[in-house]
Amino acid sequence: MTAAMPIGYALVRGLVRFLLGIFYRRIEVIGAERVPRDGPLILAANHHNSIVDAMLLLSVIPRRLRTLANAPLFRHPLIGPFLRLVGALPVHRRQEAGDDPARNA
Repeated sequence: MTAAMPIGYALVRGLVRFLLGIFYRRIEVIGAERVPRDGPLILAANHHNSIVDAMLLLSVIPRRLRTLANAPLFRHPLIGPFLRLVGALPVHRRQEAGDDPARNA
């Protein structure tokens, strides 16, 4: 764990790795050496409706990630606390937040 990885993030990361180990026999990472250790980086999860992609990225990328999540997920009693611990940022969709783009600023 580095100074840039808070204890809450490290705990969630460990839990995610444990859970993924139960559900997936093998996770193969190709091209991890191309991920810069610091500086800007955008990773786009393939499936927009699956939290598993974000969990996989969180578990295999060696640096701290900041993820975006649909704002209502933060109110979910199981998912919300984990999103806050990893520092996820809520995204307010137009149908949920109206026409105020400042909610995502």
